[in-house]
Parts: sequence; C-alpha cells; structure tokens
Amino acid sequence: GLAMLSLEAVSYRYPGGGSSSVGPIDLKIGSGQMVLLTGPTGCGKSTVLRLAAGLLQRHGRGDFAGLVRIGEANPARVAPSERVKLLGFVSQEPSDQIIAASVGEEIAFGLESAGWSAERIRARIAEQLKDFGLPRNPRRGALALSGGQRQRLVVAAALAARPPVLLLDEPLSQLDPEAALRLLGQLRHIADEGVTVLLVEHRLEVCIPFCDR
Repeated sequence: GLAMLSLEAVSYRYPGGGSSSVGPIDLKIGSGQMVLLTGPTGCGKSTVLRLAAGLLQRHGRGDFAGLVRIGEANPARVAPSERVKLLGFVSQEPSDQIIAASVGEEIAFGLESAGWSAERIRARIAEQLKDFGLPRNPRRGALALSGGQRQRLVVAAALAARPPVLLLDEPLSQLDPEAALRLLGQLRHIADEGVTVLLVEHRLEVCIPFCDR
C-alpha cells in the first residue's frame, strides 16, 4: 500500500561548501510501523529526521533535493494548523521543546492551532495525561516534572492532534532504563494503533525488540 512516510532520493548539503551532506536516501515506512534509524554520531540521523519533518527545507539554508511525502502532503509546505494534524516531531532536548507553563497548556497548544473546541481540548488533555502516566492535574507546572515525565509530556503533546506520523530524535537520552522501557512500550502501542513511528536512537539493545526494522 501507500507508504505513510516516504523519502525519495532525498539529499541535503549544508551551506558553506564543506563536505557535510546527507543522502541521497530512500526510505518508505508504512502505517503502524516503528522504525529505528541509527549510526555513528555525526552521520546525519538528525538531519534525515528534520528533512522528514519538512524543517530543513523550510528553515535551512543548504541545498535540498528529492521528495518527502507524509501521506499525500509535503510537510515543508503545510500551514502550521495542518502541520500538527500531519506529524509530531520530538526534538533531542525535551526541556527546550516545552513552551507552556503547565502540562495542560503544553498539550493544548497544538490543538488550539488545529482549531479544536475548548471542550474537545479539555477531554483530549485528560486522555493524554492518563495515557502517558503524567500528573492528572492539567495545571501542574511543566518544568516541575522529572526528566522522564518531560520526555513523555512532549510526546503526548506531539500526538495530541492524532497525527499519522511521529518523528523522535533520541527520546531516551534523558531517561533511566525503566523510564526508557516504559516510553518504548508506549511508542510500540501507538504504532500498533496505526501511527508511523521513526525513531533516531543510540541505545540499540533497548530499542530493537520494540521496532519492526
């Protein structure tokens, strides 16, 4: 069937004429698959993830070639209100990604830009806090959370608008082994419900049992 996430002959050369470039890469991932992208530090894993999210094409100053598709859409071209419904992106450092004061506001942020009603947003916040094992009080301070809870909060927020694709850059970096296993279990569960999950990670032994390839 149609790949949910597809990169065709995608390459990117950073500005400055150096040798730092990535690709060409071809990657197709179907709905419900959880795929691990790995390799030595500096090999371009984060670059591939940012290209899949449409971020470098939009904000980078380097040379981009190829075709990135999420479903039928080009992620670099969609409006912010559509973007939250298309993909979730979780950067390496969860504390840098948290933009709101409270856990409820963090989850609400994307839903507001997607045009959800206040009532639907409230219900979805409660659902996400419960599903991700976060404090149930939506007014709980986001930065008062532990590292593992922050990591789960940014994933919960990225998935709030139910996008079909979730892209994560080293989501286990801040986590102890137990918290890492719990998050991987949640990601696998999300994939089993039909979401396409692409994960950049160094911690192979712990990830491989959860991933399709």
